[in-house]
Amino acid sequence: SAAELALGGGEDYELLICLDSGDLEAARSIAVEVGLTVVGLILDASSGVLLEDASGGGKALTSEGWEHF
Repeated sequence: SAAELALGGGEDYELLICLDSGDLEAARSIAVEVGLTVVGLILDASSGVLLEDASGGGKALTSEGWEHF
């Protein structure tokens, strides 16, 4: 699927940062100026990794992609 290719294809590179949730609103106000996009939330590890679709539904993701070593 397009989502699998985008998440595991390995040919696109972006800078990823993590912010405290308390800084999210400030980051959103800066985002327009510097091109930031909020892509997700970090939750308790027992939640696993979920991909949320436009309707709010979630799909569990498995570890895939390029193996460097």
